[in-house]
Amino acid sequence: MSLYHNPLHRPIQLGRYERVLIIVLHANDLPFVSDLHIVIKVDDTTHKTRTSGTSSCNPTWSEENFIAPRFRGSFLVLEVFHGKELLGITQAPLERILNAVDCDARQTCTLKLCTVDEMPRSTGTVTLHLTRLPLFIAASLPQYHLPPSSSCPLLSSPVFNPPAHEIRRILETMEPSLVTPRFASVGESLFVKYGSRISIREAMALVYIKQRTSIPVPEVRLCFQDNEKTYIVMDRIKGRTLDDCLKGSTITNEQLRSVAAQLGDFVLQLRSLDAKKSMGSWPSGPFDNLFFDPPPLCEFQDMAEFHSYWIWRLGSHMGLPEIPSALRENQPCKVVLTHGDLAPRNILVDGGEITGVVDWETLGWYPDFWERMAASRVLETQQWQDELSIALGPINDLSAQYPAVLGDTFFRPWADLF
Repeated sequence: MSLYHNPLHRPIQLGRYERVLIIVLHANDLPFVSDLHIVIKVDDTTHKTRTSGTSSCNPTWSEENFIAPRFRGSFLVLEVFHGKELLGITQAPLERILNAVDCDARQTCTLKLCTVDEMPRSTGTVTLHLTRLPLFIAASLPQYHLPPSSSCPLLSSPVFNPPAHEIRRILETMEPSLVTPRFASVGESLFVKYGSRISIREAMALVYIKQRTSIPVPEVRLCFQDNEKTYIVMDRIKGRTLDDCLKGSTITNEQLRSVAAQLGDFVLQLRSLDAKKSMGSWPSGPFDNLFFDPPPLCEFQDMAEFHSYWIWRLGSHMGLPEIPSALRENQPCKVVLTHGDLAPRNILVDGGEITGVVDWETLGWYPDFWERMAASRVLETQQWQDELSIALGPINDLSAQYPAVLGDTFFRPWADLF
């Protein structure tokens, strides 16, 4: 595993993250020496215990605890030292330790030490007590999920203030999908997107895009919150996802060319809207969507801050063997308003016509390479890639290298957990 030195020297501050409390309880079957101490690392967070004092094979520690951020794919590394001499080491995905079948209700676990270089395998163990702590949320972050209506006229509309009987009707008649989590049907003409991680900002984005562009998006009928979940009630759109059409070869070359041209026009319409110098979510605030989880605390002011975030994500998740060159070079980019994830699964088509663009929770101001990268990061067909190059421009170093960054960040951690 490796944590990268960040060549851009930009510190990362987060707006929300999971936490874990780690308490060192005792060790067993260690060498009979004094001055033993333990170093625990969770990603780039480190804690060193006090020394054990008198000689003992089974030293104990009291009041030795620390709080570490916990992310998807976080690793815990535990090292035992005698002075500066490393005696034993163990490491494992933190989530695996927390979910271990041999952990009791108090989440106490015992880790066995492993070989260090040419030393014989140690038989020693260290016992820890781990506790999941409540989510840390920076005080400035929640306001971006639901801006005050006084500063956002959209929230004053009837769509975002439905009467109680309408909310009750939706909750009583919606039929959750058996195939797609977070979606439900209400009759034949409406569907509902709902969940604790669904943001009212997505409904606001749909209304905004429908008012300001010709991009086909679902009509939002209602948006409300109930039991800490957000519900967005929308008109159903005809058509199939472009992803299904490409995989099933049910779209002709001419139709695909037309779809790409329409997509290019939609991107230009978005870029003609509100200009901004900093990068973050629409309508304001730092990125907080499926790509940026955990979210940064503040908007990115330049490309060095943007790249620094992703270099940190790679390091936290033990990803690629080295930092991609485009992230180190810090080449300038134009900041543009864009959908953020124009992948084929988010585009509905009927023949050669785009009938809907969905999943607008990623709407925001991104560096201009991002939309081309997001639209092509999963290679569907070579023709789709060729049509995208005509409609959205050719792939550059950043749009070519960032798919590997995202792929490594999102998928490598899970491979280590099973």
